[in-house]
Amino acid sequence: MSEYKKGKYSFSLAPALVLVGKEIVEERKNQVEKFIRELEDYDVILRDLAEEEVSFDLRNDLLNIAMYISETAEIYNEFYEKKELPINKISKGVLKSRQFLQKWRDYIIVYSLILGDYNYKYIADYLKIIQKKEDVEEKIDNNVISFNNIDNFNSKDKEDENDEYSNEESEEPSLLEDNSEKVKGVILYKRKEKAIILTSSGEFIKSKIDNENIGEEVSVNIKKKFKNIKFYIVILILFTICGLSIGTYKYFKGVTTIIFEADEQITLEVNVFNRVVRSKSNVSNVRSILEKVEVQDRDVDTAIYKLIKYCNEEEQISKGQVLITVTGNAIKHGVLSDTSQYISEEGINVKFNNAGYESNLK
Repeated sequence: MSEYKKGKYSFSLAPALVLVGKEIVEERKNQVEKFIRELEDYDVILRDLAEEEVSFDLRNDLLNIAMYISETAEIYNEFYEKKELPINKISKGVLKSRQFLQKWRDYIIVYSLILGDYNYKYIADYLKIIQKKEDVEEKIDNNVISFNNIDNFNSKDKEDENDEYSNEESEEPSLLEDNSEKVKGVILYKRKEKAIILTSSGEFIKSKIDNENIGEEVSVNIKKKFKNIKFYIVILILFTICGLSIGTYKYFKGVTTIIFEADEQITLEVNVFNRVVRSKSNVSNVRSILEKVEVQDRDVDTAIYKLIKYCNEEEQISKGQVLITVTGNAIKHGVLSDTSQYISEEGINVKFNNAGYESNLK
């Protein structure tokens, strides 16, 4: 039984070395068509693989599991005969949970079939796989390269791949093209101009093609910006809803209570933004000052100023003073500037209790 080592294998980001020739392309086409038919026995739909976005690191993880299966005769034979993954045995061998293996079942099956069945040699040869040098004991397959530092190798491969396309002629880029990426892959499925391709790094991609056929290598542009647009739209909507909910809650939550007393007692609830969110009177609505003075959604300075001005002009300060009592969060110094100026000009006596601190409002 093969021993599982995490990170033993890795896909390379370098372009694949493609075998060319009419006979080879025809044979690869035959292998692809047979492979697609066999996937039906495992209840794997190629289209689903192309819909799922799988990161490079996760593909490497799934690659190592598939290599373990293909290198372990007992597990591979059971898998091939029953057309299903022996989850329990694989879970023990690779130290992965059943849930993880079930979730990525289709990818593991596809990789295992390609790497474990010689009938799909031309498909397997297209995959570019790196094996850590210290793990190499015997002669390895042509599509597996030994290398000391996989991360550095992949980094250099990515630079080389970018250089390959840097000298190609390109049209003036648009906003969409700025976020496109050119990738190469073997066509596994084609219907009219739509296709699913397999890249040398084990990725399944849906794209439009021209006149290329199944089994041929094709170069396509994928627009990375819109690859996950549905996901990002959902996230944006959720953030917007949360932001609106929090903002609405904060706006209507009273943090300061102001009791305004002249001939009538008015209670104002003020939010964290110094806006009046609720108001009520100790008299009936018909006779209340609130029927004449609009304070709802006004800033606290404007609301108190309007109340004092109305009471002063309508001679509703029979006791000779206005009493303003603040509870909860105190009103910050300087907030009641218009109110202070008006009562100073009119000589109105206003007693001000600001959350326990008493003063004459001037």
